[in-house]
Amino acid sequence: MITVEEANKRAYEKNVKLHDCGYWGVCDDHACPCAIDKNVDGFDNKVYQSMKEDLQKQVNHDWQIEI
Repeated sequence: MITVEEANKRAYEKNVKLHDCGYWGVCDDHACPCAIDKNVDGFDNKVYQSMKEDLQKQVNHDWQIEI
């Protein structure tokens, strides 16, 4: 069984290949401000997990509004 960090890193690497941005799958902006705002250079699990949780909160909030 893999750790959450390893799963995040694998998703990050997949997104780098597909979109040239490892955080694409957990980003709601897609204007790539995270590299500037958070000074991200390469994979950072804390940043990835934080963005993933923020995106999930937005999805949950949007879902509640539609009901």
